[in-house]
This record gives sequence, C-alpha cells and structure tokens, in this order.
Amino acid sequence: MRKTLFFIITSFACLNAYCQKKYSDIKFVGKTFTIDTSSLDKTSIVSLIYDFPEANAKNKLPRLVNQAIDSYHTDYESLIGEKFKCTEAKPFDSNQKFYLKLYSKKLGIFYAVSANGYYYKPRVGDLTCVEDERSMDTKGFKRLDSLSLLYLNKTFWIKSKEQNTYNAQNDIYDNAGTSSLRFKPVTVLKFTLSDNKFNPYRVFAKTSGGQMIYFDFELEKGERYGEMAMHNVNGRNIFEPRNRLSDGFFMKNPALTPSLIKAIKKGDIYIGMSAKTVELIKGKPDDINRTTNAYGVREQWVYRSQGEYYYFDNGKLTSVQN
Repeated sequence: MRKTLFFIITSFACLNAYCQKKYSDIKFVGKTFTIDTSSLDKTSIVSLIYDFPEANAKNKLPRLVNQAIDSYHTDYESLIGEKFKCTEAKPFDSNQKFYLKLYSKKLGIFYAVSANGYYYKPRVGDLTCVEDERSMDTKGFKRLDSLSLLYLNKTFWIKSKEQNTYNAQNDIYDNAGTSSLRFKPVTVLKFTLSDNKFNPYRVFAKTSGGQMIYFDFELEKGERYGEMAMHNVNGRNIFEPRNRLSDGFFMKNPALTPSLIKAIKKGDIYIGMSAKTVELIKGKPDDINRTTNAYGVREQWVYRSQGEYYYFDNGKLTSVQN
C-alpha cells in the first residue's frame, strides 16, 4: 500500500513538473524576443525588469526600465531594437504566472513577467517573440486562403455598431467609426493580415453604393476572447475588444423590419423584445445566469459597468432592473 501511494504521489509530482515545463520552458526557452515599438509606453518598457526574482522573493517592487537617467535606469534607448534570448522560464505563483530570463550580449540579463498568467502569441506585454510571430504569419496566410474560399464575393450584413471605412483611391483608413451603414448588405472583397496583433485578420467589404469598410478580427478561441486590448493606430493608443468575424457581420440576412432597425439604432428597449435584439442594442452581457424550470428557461443578463440587469423568459424580455 505504501509503495503504491508513494508511486502515485511521485507520478503526480512528475506530471505536475512536466506540465509546468510544458507550460513555460518549451514555449519560451531558446526563443528570441524584441521590443514591440507599436505598443511601447513612451516613458518605460513595462515588460522588462532588472531584478525580478530577488524582488519577488523579498516581496519588494522590482526596478523597471524607464527613461530616468540615474544609476539604476540607463538602458531605455539602447534596448530599442535589441534582441534577447530566453534562457529560462519559470512559473512563480499558484496561478501559473511566469517570468522569463532574457539575455542580451550587449546589455546583460533582464527579466520579463507575464502580468496575467497567459501567453497570447506572440507577445508578453510590450515584447514580441520573433519565432512565434514568424510562425503566426505563415499560419495566417494559410488561414487567409481558407477564409477567401469560404466567403469571397459572398453577401454579409453589417452587425457591428460602428464601422471603419477605407478610401482605396487615397489609401486612407478611417477608424473614427460610423453607424450609418449598420444592417446594410455588403459584398466581401478580400481578406488580409492586419497591423493589429490582437485582431490579426482584416476583411474588406463594399456596400452597393460603393462605400468600402474594413473589420479586424481573430480566429483563435479561448478565455481571452472579448477582452479589451490596446494597440497603436496612427500614433495614438486605442482600446478595442478582440473580435470574431461574427461580431462584425451577419452571415445570413437578419430580416429585421424597418421599425425594429429604427428602434435598435435609437436604443429603444421594451418588454417582449427578443434577447438577440437586446444584445444588438446593449452588446454582450458580462454574465448570463440561467435557470431551467417546468415553464422553460429564465435568464438574467448582467451589465456590470452600467449596473443593469435584464430578465428573459424563453428568449423574451420580461423585466429590467437598474
């Protein structure tokens, strides 16, 4: 019995160690990282730290790399364009947050820390992994071919509240957003890779009147879908959620009546409205609490930031609490 118990404990420990190794070492060790200037804070390189293991062990704040010129912070400018080789990767708490040990021939050892415990390729904060970015580009082009085969020249209907427009003649992208085109049919023209690492694919489409729009989206599935992410557009940082293609368009005609379209655009919500229509007005809820009973399905939709709660019975709105 003792031998069996020892074997189980030992096996579990080995498996746990392997899982941690698989989670960190295999993904990072030996890979090259550079600073992604497109998302760089102008006062500091937030992902690079001088003394993370020592500071973490003593529960102290680590020394960041910033622009202050003193005995501690002198490397900011020289780090831009520098390449770092990852020599070690370790989880450092129960949530599997991890840190990377990075080596630069010119500047020595630095550390990079995952802020939330997830690695969303190819970036760790404002660092980007050269090898993962290259493999994503290769995978991305293959996915573009698949998207084109599925959707090129097909008709979509615009679903997103605001649309970014594109002037092909002058090659001008306008991301200010316009809502006037919502629910109009468009013809899919092409798919490309975007300059947005959080939504790396871009679709171009055209209305019957000749107005071109574009929409950035991702194809990955996971718990980070829908989170807000920052990226740089025309020299300024903007926040937007990670999108799916279905967040931007209906693939089939939604067959909305003119009066319903008018209500949606005005933001009018009334008792008896369908859950799908409420979502078109309010967006996706933060949480959905669902109860099933003899009478059907009851749902509570929670919009936390607005302090609002919407209640549905079998897909129809029955009450609102705010």
